[in-house]
Amino acid sequence: MSARNRFNGTVRDVRVEGLIAQVEMVVTEPAVLTAIVTADAVEDLGLEPGNHVVAVIKSTSVMVER
Repeated sequence: MSARNRFNGTVRDVRVEGLIAQVEMVVTEPAVLTAIVTADAVEDLGLEPGNHVVAVIKSTSVMVER
């Protein structure tokens, strides 16, 4: 993975609607970052409130890793 900008954070909320999900993360409080990801990604990563995650920022997208 080549993205250099990474923010450690905690999942605050996950909202799944059909194939798309919105993942809200608290990074360096009180900053909040919201990513739109697929519902499959939420399931694959096991994302739920309280999980520690890393937001990986790329110029065209934001990725979430756990």
